[in-house]
This record gives sequence, C-alpha cells and structure tokens, in this order.
Amino acid sequence: MNANQSTPDADNTGLQAAEGDNTHEVKDAQAENTEQVPAADKPKPVFTLKHFAEKLGHIRSIATSFVLLILVFVLIGSAAKAMWQDIVMIEPIRVPQDLVRRGYTAEVVAHRLIDQALKIHTEVMSQREGHVLAADWLQADIQVPGAGISIKSLLGYVQALFGFSEKRIGGEITHDGDLFQLRIRLTQKGVNSQSLSVYAKEVNTLVRRGAEKLIESTDPYLMAYYLVNKDPERAKNLLQMCLIKPPVEDDVWAYNLWGLIHLQEGKTDSAKEKFQQAILLDPEFPLAYSNWGLALAGRGKHDEADAKFEQAVKIDPNAGMIYNGWGLVHAMRGDEEGANAHFQKAIELDPDNPRIYFGWGVAFDRSGKKDQAFEKINKALSLNPEFIEAHIYIAEKMYWSGSYPEAVKHYQKVSSLSPYYAKKLTYYTRSLTRWGDKLAGDGDIRAAIEKYDQAIAFRQAPWLHKKKEELQAKLVTVSTVE
Repeated sequence: MNANQSTPDADNTGLQAAEGDNTHEVKDAQAENTEQVPAADKPKPVFTLKHFAEKLGHIRSIATSFVLLILVFVLIGSAAKAMWQDIVMIEPIRVPQDLVRRGYTAEVVAHRLIDQALKIHTEVMSQREGHVLAADWLQADIQVPGAGISIKSLLGYVQALFGFSEKRIGGEITHDGDLFQLRIRLTQKGVNSQSLSVYAKEVNTLVRRGAEKLIESTDPYLMAYYLVNKDPERAKNLLQMCLIKPPVEDDVWAYNLWGLIHLQEGKTDSAKEKFQQAILLDPEFPLAYSNWGLALAGRGKHDEADAKFEQAVKIDPNAGMIYNGWGLVHAMRGDEEGANAHFQKAIELDPDNPRIYFGWGVAFDRSGKKDQAFEKINKALSLNPEFIEAHIYIAEKMYWSGSYPEAVKHYQKVSSLSPYYAKKLTYYTRSLTRWGDKLAGDGDIRAAIEKYDQAIAFRQAPWLHKKKEELQAKLVTVSTVE
C-alpha cells in the first residue's frame, strides 16, 4: 500500500453526520473531503530564494536604520562640540601688487601663516588635554564652490544665534622703507580687539614672525614652550605673562616649564622650587614629579630621584617622557641596563617623540658607545630636523673629530634657528678657522680666506682679522711668484 493512500481507520477520524435528507453519495463525498492527513505525512514548507531575500531585506532595513541613528547621534555630538569651540578663521591677507606679481597672493600669504602656526604647534607637541592650537581653531576660511559663503561662516551664523563668539584674523602687508610690515588684526563679534605688527626684509621671515606673534598673543604658554631651546630668556618673560593672565589652570604648566629652563641652566635649587609650586597647584601633575626627580639626580641624589619618578609613574603610567627622564637618571648613575630598559619603555609609549631618542643617544654617549649614540640622535633629527640640541651635539662631536665641514653645517643650522644659541656657539668660529687653516695648508688660500670671512661675519675678533691679513699677504706673495 502506498504511504499516501487512506486507510479504513483514517475514515473515522474526521467524519461528522450529515443533517437532513442527504444521500449516501453526499456522505461519501464529505467523508472523502474531510479525511485528515497524519502530521508526520504533511508536506513541509519550502524556503525558497524569494523568502530568503525578503527576510534579508528586513534585516538590512533594520541595520540601515540603526546605522543612521548612530550617525545622527555622532553628527549631533560633533555639532555640539563645534558650537562650544572658539572658531578662528584666517581671512586672505592683503598684499601690495609687487608681491602679487612674485606669487605672494592674499590667499598664499594666509595659508603660509597657517602653515607656520601649525609648524610651531607640531614642534611643541604639548600634551595639555583639550588645548590644540592649530587643528581645532586655526583654520582657513574655506569657500563653498558657487555658494559665495564659507563653511565656517555658516557655523558662525548658527553660533551667533546662540550667543557664541567667533574670532577672525585678517591683515595686510605694506612697505615700510626697505622692510615689509605685516599688520595682523584679531576681531571678535566684529569688534577690533587686538592689532599686532612685525617687520622683516624677506616675506617668508615676515610670515614666520607673524605666526609667532599671533601665537604669543593668544597662547603665551605655547610660545614659551616653543622658545625654551631657542630663547630661554624670552620664554621666561612669556611664562610670567602666563602666571598673570587667566586661566589659572595653566599656571601649573607655566611653573613646570619655568623649572625646566632653570634645570637646563644648571640652577637645580631654583628648578626644584618651580616644580614644588606646580605640585602645590596640582598634586596629581606627573611631569612636575619627574622633572623634580631630574633636578635631584643632577645633585647626585639618585635614590630620592627614583622616589619622585615612582610617584610620577603611579599618577600616569603611560607618559613616555617620564620614562625618558628616568632613563637619564639611570644613565647618570652608570646603570646602562636600567637606562636602556626605561628608554625602550618610553619609545613604546611615545614612538615619534624626538626627545626620547635624543635622551637615549646622550645615555649611550655617557657609556662610550658613540655609534649607538649617533644612531639615536640622527633618529631624533629625522623626526624633528630643527632639533637644536641634536644639531649642537653632532656639531661638537664633528669639531673634536676634525670633521670641520660637517661641524660648520650643523652650527649654521643652529644659528639660523636660534639667535640666542648663535651667540654661544664658541666652536662655530673655531670650526670655520680650523677649516680655513686646513685649506691654506692644502694650498687653497682663497678658500681659506673665505672661511675666515665667514668667521668674522659671525664674530668680530682682532685675531680673526689678523689671521685673514696674513693669508691675504701670503696670497699676494704666491701671485707675485707665479
């Protein structure tokens, strides 16, 4: 018997008696139509590709709605953050026609001003949370194509509706005798709040000075940090401004940086006082503890220094510069293994910080490993080509090894970066004169005189003039013989 055929027993499962004078045929038809198929024999539903696509469509619709909802929340959050931020827009800087013909258009000058400010900010690498000079507020006034209105201006209008302020930077370059003058105007809510002026003979120098002046007026701490290794005296003057001007929260950073300047000057007691003042303002400020540790190590108190670094790491275990300083302390006490371990940890936490590589290089130099020292310090220069201490270190090593051309190259770089340090480069003059003596010994007297001219331009000294006169007399003698 076929499995799909009805059995006599099945005929009894669903039949009901008919009412009225129905015929047997009708009863048989009803019985035949009301037969129930056993549950096990019912055909199973078929999940076709169409059904699957419908279900997938429902899932996709739910996922899309969820993603859109997240995007809405992100946009609302970003807009709220932007609303609370100070928006500062740099407008095109007006320039005279002779500069326009040289390619210095209003837009070019404005963007170069931005680039210089960004460069300063990048070099500083300040770790202050929420305090970003360039990326957050120093932005160009970008135009919407065909709209005649800027993206930032649109946000500015909305801000104005809610009573938020908008800052704008504009200005112009004019001639002032044989100098260019850059006047910068800072406006807020349409009111001219501040005017700044700088002068220079060359446009790029003018723009750089303008960027420095702009940052100095808006964030003296940031500029002080930038100047620590370029002009410490000017940096200290700016830090005094920081301690006078609000916000008070910045005072802890000012005291800490002031202490670092004293530390570089070898004034460990004065440095300690500044670090203590920073800690009084904020007992949870880790850099003040680590820098205090460096001051103690400089006085030979290595165990006390370790205690300060332990406090710093307890507060912030992820600060690479703390481990960098601790590595220097280990190097001071002659613990090469401990120094390397701490520098390695510092690099893991902050792999692109040139100061850590420089510190590690100095530690290798202390242990007599010159090749490793040069490797680390050259790495520091690759990360920051304007790293003054690194240039000075290499220049001095080149001088003492007799590589005068290399020494001169690095000293010239330092001189171009920092007039303050240029005054202190004793070996720069000596490198030029030793190079000149070597050239004279090789018979190239004209080239030797050229090196003495460079030395005299850098430092006026009677013995330099006397040596140059001797070379000139020798040159006359040689020419006469010839």
